[in-house]
Amino acid sequence: MAATAALAGGEWLVAWRSHVGWWTVTTTTLAVPPLVVALIGWWERPAATAAATSAGRAGRAAQILAELVEAQWRAEIRIRHLNDPTPLALSWRLTDRPVMDHLEHIEPGRRLTRMLGGRAREFGRTDRPTELAHRFRALPRRRLVILGSPGMGKSTLAMLLLHQLLHSRLPTDPVPVVFTVSGWDPAQQPVTAWLADQLDAAYPALTAPEFGRGTARTLIELGHILPIIDGLDEVHTPSRASVLTALDSGPAGIGPMIITCRTGEYADMVERARGRVLRGAAVIEPVPVSVDRIVAHLRSCLPPAPRPCWTDTLTEVAAKPHSPLARALSAPLTLWLLRMVYVETGRDPSELLDIRRFPSESAVTGHLLGHIVHARSGTAHGRLARRTPSDAERWLGFLAHHLSAQGTRDLAWWHLSGLVSRGWFKLGAGVILGPLVAVIDCLLNLPLHPLRQSVVSGVLNGLVFGVLSGLLIEPDRPRSRARCRYPRILTLLRDLGRGTLLGALVGPPIGLLLYVLHLMRHDMATALLSGLHHGLTIGAICGLWPTLTAMFPGFPGDAGLRLRGKRRLLAAELRNGLAVGLPCGAVLGLGFLPWLLTSLSAGPTALLAAAQIGLSLGVVIGLVIGLAVVLGAPLADAPPLTLPDALRRDLRLTTVQVAGVAALLLPVLILLTGGSSMRIPAVFLVLLAATRLSTIYAITVAILAVQRRLPWRPMRFLQLAHRDGLLRQVGPIYQFRHAALQDLLATRTDSRES
Repeated sequence: MAATAALAGGEWLVAWRSHVGWWTVTTTTLAVPPLVVALIGWWERPAATAAATSAGRAGRAAQILAELVEAQWRAEIRIRHLNDPTPLALSWRLTDRPVMDHLEHIEPGRRLTRMLGGRAREFGRTDRPTELAHRFRALPRRRLVILGSPGMGKSTLAMLLLHQLLHSRLPTDPVPVVFTVSGWDPAQQPVTAWLADQLDAAYPALTAPEFGRGTARTLIELGHILPIIDGLDEVHTPSRASVLTALDSGPAGIGPMIITCRTGEYADMVERARGRVLRGAAVIEPVPVSVDRIVAHLRSCLPPAPRPCWTDTLTEVAAKPHSPLARALSAPLTLWLLRMVYVETGRDPSELLDIRRFPSESAVTGHLLGHIVHARSGTAHGRLARRTPSDAERWLGFLAHHLSAQGTRDLAWWHLSGLVSRGWFKLGAGVILGPLVAVIDCLLNLPLHPLRQSVVSGVLNGLVFGVLSGLLIEPDRPRSRARCRYPRILTLLRDLGRGTLLGALVGPPIGLLLYVLHLMRHDMATALLSGLHHGLTIGAICGLWPTLTAMFPGFPGDAGLRLRGKRRLLAAELRNGLAVGLPCGAVLGLGFLPWLLTSLSAGPTALLAAAQIGLSLGVVIGLVIGLAVVLGAPLADAPPLTLPDALRRDLRLTTVQVAGVAALLLPVLILLTGGSSMRIPAVFLVLLAATRLSTIYAITVAILAVQRRLPWRPMRFLQLAHRDGLLRQVGPIYQFRHAALQDLLATRTDSRES
């Protein structure tokens, strides 16, 4: 940066001797920021080494995290109706299967009692979360594995236990946090790094500059986090041999934890690990529910004076405990489905007693799963009532199909671009972003130029940008969660060169097209030269897209407008921004040569003017890039991400960044070029917005809505589906309420498409 300031000073001397004019003042003024940023970075460099997260900061971060997690899951438990009216009285006991460590490692000192069997193996009941939390805390290593078949309430038990642990948490206790295992490969990523990535994505407050770098990892390594790994069976099958080893051993392993997993899959993991079990972990599984408890729970969900059809059905269930309906209702999932499909809709449940139609418990559960979407969208009881049942099922089926095809249960809106093909996305980006540039360019030119000239400029730049964005902008496949710390200069230069070359090829034909359509009142040579000039500058800016994308993290952001605690971050990001902006400015300066050659005499004067414009633009672009990144840095009091809030906050950040860049860039462009290059701010503003996840989401939604695969407001639809219990929220993502529902909807979509 000091070299940049020296270069600007040399240009000032040459410009002064050459009598270039008032550009000299601009160049001299803009030479100061790089030098100031370099000095700040040098001054802060020793302090940055000492800025590692201390134990005190980790403790404060843990306390903030505990408050965020408790508020988040209190709302989720209410939405899932886990306490409405009361949890099913499901008992859990230590397993007899060979998947648990020695009993003396789990409860030392009670060997004689355990040898006698009986109640010593009971662990607790779902409707008594206080006792469950006490029993968990009494475990020497505080490790618990919850096993069970699908729909037996493993996740429900984990959620209730989390809520109780938070409710009775002491300042020294770890914070229970839910993690989803989808996408984790133990062979490729250590467990601590995987947990830290999920923490950073779900709770942006932990990435605030006030806490320093690597706060999430520090919390994990210091034992401030109690991971609740929900659905360990979702881990990729080839990785099952190493998953228990990754969780258990070495410095990369973790200590206290709670795991939910299907019984068969967990036994398979132990077998693949040659009998190795999770050391010191109590492994529990549900005790079969008695028919009396099932009937009592159903009666508590019905009105005090139920209809005769319900009385007859409950009497039949109590009299035949081995009937398919009674066996199916022993699973909490089936009980919830029965409530939603029959109790809430007022349907007659007596048809479920027909053994011909429902010869097995799987037939009962499948019937209820098949009607749950219609039950929640086809009546006034569900919030999806404004959607037709066929539309709701088609949209949910489309999402289920693609999630299953990708081998994941996690639905995040910033990954929806994976639902459209690369060709469709690039076409959509060009069609949407090109007219946007045209409108912005026209509006910026109107106060400075006649209407016709403004419209022609907007059309030219919109067409050029539309074609270039379709060629250069790629769909945002899940990018790294951690942003690029330092720009890769060689990669940046390659992308700038590629964009400039494509712009040189695209610009002249579009200029010629406007000439043929009599929109451009110039001769053919001038039209071609104008198209080349526009193509070069727009192509250079479009070449910034990959680097700008890498400078932002791969999860939604928020506008943290306070600069308190961001001093070191500000210096670092301004330095990185200048490292990106200056090469771009140099290329833009070359792009101005065609215009300067027509307005100034050929020779050193035009070259010097192009160099000065390029340097000034590079400094301004670098500064606004750095400020845009700093604005996206979260604050220590940032709330946890939920899917709808994440979209709103990312849109707010995009708006703030674009408005801030416009306020800084427009005056400089007007000063440098007299208002003749409003395409640069128009293109740069749209390109900056296109790096944001919310813009990529908007392009994706437009394509899918036109194809009638999703509604125009999919986030609103997903939010209503979540409130109706069809989806559940885990941190910043949605999942289907149960894997069986996703599988059923995906299968229906496959059969419909085939």
